[in-house]
Amino acid sequence: MSRDGRTWQAVRAGEADWLGLAWGGAQGQERFVAVGRDGAVAVSRDGRSWSASQATAGVELKAVVWCASRFLAVGAGGTILSSPDGVRWTEEASPVGQWLNAIASNGTRAVAVGDLGAVVVAAATPVVTSVSPTAGPTAGGTPVTITGSGFTGATQVTFGNNPATNLTVKSDTQITCTSPAGTKAGTMDVTVTTSSETSATTTADQFTYYDPPTLTSISPNAGLTAGGTTVLITGTN
Repeated sequence: MSRDGRTWQAVRAGEADWLGLAWGGAQGQERFVAVGRDGAVAVSRDGRSWSASQATAGVELKAVVWCASRFLAVGAGGTILSSPDGVRWTEEASPVGQWLNAIASNGTRAVAVGDLGAVVVAAATPVVTSVSPTAGPTAGGTPVTITGSGFTGATQVTFGNNPATNLTVKSDTQITCTSPAGTKAGTMDVTVTTSSETSATTTADQFTYYDPPTLTSISPNAGLTAGGTTVLITGTN
């Protein structure tokens, strides 16, 4: 490891032969992830202390990358694995049987390449970068514009656990919808779901529900037509 690329320090991460390395992770949980022979994986937050384990037995993993909301590792026999944290891994369906030797990501879409001209393109992962407006009444009905990427083919927008209405995919980077009724006042994550992925939650996707104001009294309840009467309005919110 090195802080400046000039001075290096040797550390160990188990006994595996490491072949691929990536940096990524959910906001505030970023980490290094290494992959290697016999399905070996290792995770480190600082590059010094590593926790090694095995993602899958007997399969050589050649490369790894962070894409949108997960790590993707590729290797022997077209193997594709995914993980939200570099520790828990799931095998994904692969369209090829050739070795996959390298993988790269533009942030929302991953592409892997391998033997005999194999190129595998993953479906773009939806990412929400902003929600406008960021607040509305608990009764719902607020027109909302969601900005991000990977929205093509989106089938649902959810505010917390409640699906939005009037969903319209304007483009790969913009969706409009109407906020559903909220169960209570508070902040919810707005997520976008496509046929294969749901956007990861971040502080950029939050929408806050507030209770609408209620009017309990007006005093006085009459005044001159010329105006100028001082009025006290009592209520909540």
